[in-house]
Amino acid sequence: MSIKDRLKEFLKYIGMGQNKFEAYVGIANGYIASKSVTIASDILEKIKIKYPDLNLEWLVTGKDEMLRQPSEQGAQSSGHDDYKEKYFHLLEQHTVLQDKYAALLEEREKKSYATHRGGAAGVAAAGG
Repeated sequence: MSIKDRLKEFLKYIGMGQNKFEAYVGIANGYIASKSVTIASDILEKIKIKYPDLNLEWLVTGKDEMLRQPSEQGAQSSGHDDYKEKYFHLLEQHTVLQDKYAALLEEREKKSYATHRGGAAGVAAAGG
């Protein structure tokens, strides 16, 4: 199993899609899909910062367990789940609002186009 496969397994475990994960970690959309085998060290560092519970040794080599043991995690992960849950809720809301905004812009553009076409047709009819 490759790093990419193990990362996909981790995403399945936490119940997150690749796009949301990439956005949360701060990497380019489609990065995971574009990788055939390895993941750059700077990306691993970003993942480590966002997911301190994830065992990077497991991710890179497949050895040991997916999640670090509580004694290894220390106090760093306390409250992390609360923030993670809030973040994903806000990310979902943001995505919905972006979609609504795009739809409104499209609707406005269609109305503007129809108004301009109707006005030009009216001028041509009156002049003819």
